[in-house]
Amino acid sequence: MPMLVLAFTLAVSAPSHPVVWGRLGARPWSECQELGRRAGALLAGAQGSRQESEDSKHWQGLVARCPRVVELLVLVARAHLIRLVDLSAATADRNSLEAAAREHRAAREQALEYLLTALEESDLRREVPPSETRYLRAYAELSLGRHDVARRDAMRARERGDVQLWRTERMLALCALFAGDLGSALASAHRAVLEAPSDGRTRDRVQSRYVYALVLDRAGALAAARDELRRARQEGSVQQRFDVETLLPLHERLYLVALDHQAHDEIPQAMRYWEAYLRCPEPEAPERELAERHRRELLPLPVSVSEST
Repeated sequence: MPMLVLAFTLAVSAPSHPVVWGRLGARPWSECQELGRRAGALLAGAQGSRQESEDSKHWQGLVARCPRVVELLVLVARAHLIRLVDLSAATADRNSLEAAAREHRAAREQALEYLLTALEESDLRREVPPSETRYLRAYAELSLGRHDVARRDAMRARERGDVQLWRTERMLALCALFAGDLGSALASAHRAVLEAPSDGRTRDRVQSRYVYALVLDRAGALAAARDELRRARQEGSVQQRFDVETLLPLHERLYLVALDHQAHDEIPQAMRYWEAYLRCPEPEAPERELAERHRRELLPLPVSVSEST
């Protein structure tokens, strides 16, 4: 008799993991399963959309209800990563810039937390995580400025074929650029342009051009960089630049936006973004010197004595 009581007690106190017949009628489990199905369908679609980013608060609320649904975690992480802080407000002064940097970092760190949870849960279930998961982890790390870790994860994503080759090449180009390896950055950025499809999905080619332009500029090929930026606007729209900005740390976003405005002779905008970039603490001496060079090009030429008389 005591053995029966003990067995009953253990059965009652054991964690409630619904078995097959229990799951069939388990409302919370069935709701979470349906959320996972819907999230998985969105993940299987095209790269993240602006609408998905706008809906991120809705999806994040559902994570609190179903905190271990892998597809939902990855979807919410992606929505965090494609949401951009308003740079125009960030350029107002140093306080605005610091506030934007905090918002940028918080969104990326939250995305990274969701992705790590998704990978942990997939491991526990002995299941393969959604194909983008490791790539998105690299995405979050890169936009936080952790280029070494991002490169490792991007290499793994490329080896596994998790995403298209041109997407990993773009990321590897940026990782190499921020690590100071210009040779590798140029090779990967050029491959990203060549491999990206040009028919039907020009957005991929245009995004690759923006990355290539950034790398060319840092390599000292300033004229070639401006040509790429002009071609990018001709072939696509500024929306593709926004897509690339989501990959970047905040100060690198400022650099790319300033460079793009300058290539299109949008002088006041370029000047504002260069000045904001130079207020950031992250740029090192070579990058600051190059940004100062670009900024000086925008200054009006001094009037000569002969012209003034």
